[in-house]
Parts: sequence; C-alpha cells; structure tokens
Amino acid sequence: MNQDQLNRYRNNIISYVKCYPVKRNIVNLNTHNSVEHEQIKFRICYELKKQGIHFVTEAKMHDGKKGIADILILDKGEVIEICVSETLDEVKEKVVKYPSMLEIVAVKDWNEYFSGNYKLIREKEM
Repeated sequence: MNQDQLNRYRNNIISYVKCYPVKRNIVNLNTHNSVEHEQIKFRICYELKKQGIHFVTEAKMHDGKKGIADILILDKGEVIEICVSETLDEVKEKVVKYPSMLEIVAVKDWNEYFSGNYKLIREKEM
C-alpha cells in the first residue's frame, strides 16, 4: 500500500469515530479505568508511535451504541481492548457495539500485542 492509499484507508477507519475531528496519535486518559489499564494503553501507543502507526484512544464509535474502544489502530482497522479489570466475556459483550469492519483483539499486557500473543475476539468483515 502506498502512502496515498494508506492515508485514504486511515481516513476511512477514522470515519467510524463519532466525535470529529479526532486527535490522532494522542493518548487520552480515562480516570474510570485503573492506573494499570492506562499504563498499558500508554505503552502500546508509545510502541505504535515509534513504528509510525496511527491510532486513536478512547474512540467513541459512530453507530450510536456507545461503544468506546481503548485503542483504534487506523493503519490496520483494528481495535485493542485492554483486559485488566474486565473478563474476556465482558469484552466480547462490549465489542458488539463496534462496526463489523473492525478486527477486535484483547490484551492483558502491552507486550502481548507486539508478540502476537493476544486473543482475537472478532475478525473484521470484508
């Protein structure tokens, strides 16, 4: 994918987010989450930014179901849900609020994502 195609893809993915314009590559904190949850979110975003991958945190989905993704990766059309205080079943219930075109993965620690040791909750529909 060339840079122009990647930018179009990112803009398509960000169109699923309700509040626009959205600040990309900024870590938004949510004080309703635990400090551990927020630290994991920060570390994942830090690594993504080092790799030049665009993301949005605390992304409110546009479909009106009040789904808020921990991290939406614009380059991949993927949501990362951090499971520190939530069970996998709770996350599975939560992700029905996200557009079906997004892949959903769950992690308990930042390195699970980068090592590929995450739980695939839902594959994206094409």
